[in-house]
Amino acid sequence: KRIIYTGSLGIANRIDDILEFIRAIHNLDNRFALYIYGDGPLKNKYENIIKAEKIDYIHLMGTVPKRDIPRVLAKSNYLIFSIEKNIAKYGLSLNKLFDYIQSDKPIITIGKIGNNDIKLSKLGLVIDDLNDLVTNQKEMLKKIIDLEIDQNYKNEVLKEYSYESLSKKLINIIESWAHVIEVFIIK
Repeated sequence: KRIIYTGSLGIANRIDDILEFIRAIHNLDNRFALYIYGDGPLKNKYENIIKAEKIDYIHLMGTVPKRDIPRVLAKSNYLIFSIEKNIAKYGLSLNKLFDYIQSDKPIITIGKIGNNDIKLSKLGLVIDDLNDLVTNQKEMLKKIIDLEIDQNYKNEVLKEYSYESLSKKLINIIESWAHVIEVFIIK
C-alpha cells in the first residue's frame, strides 16, 4: 500500500514524524511503503537514515514538476503530511492539501492542527499524537485500512476554494473597501 508525501524536506514539515509513522505501520503490515517526492535542506539526513538502517520501504523519489503532481498522487493508496505544531497555531495554507483533496485519496495528517482537525478527519485520519499510534497499533492500523473520504465534504471544500469562489470573495472585499479608498483619494 503506497503512502505518498509531496513537499519540502524541511523542519516545518516534520518528516521525522512521517518516518516514525511508516516504521510503526510497516511493522504491523509490511505491505505499506512510503514514497517521498520533494527536496530540501534535510534530504541528505533522510538519505543517510535510509541507507544506514537499510530501509527498503521508504523511497526518496526526488522532485517532480507541479504539473505532474496529480499523476504522482494517482499512484497512491494514501497521502500524508505533518506540520510543526508551533507553526500550525498561526494557521495553515498548505497548497499540497488541495492537490491531495483533488486526488480522491484518504489523507493521513500527523499532528495537532488546531481547529482544522475535525475538517481534516472528514478527508482521512488525523493523528494528534504519534504516541496514540504506538499505544493502539492494531486499532490504528484498522482505521488506516478502512479510511474513506467524505465525498460530500470534499466537494464542498473544492467548491469553496475554487478560483471562481475565491475571486468572488476578493471582489466583495474590494467593493466593500471602495468607499474608504474614495475618501482618501478625494482628500
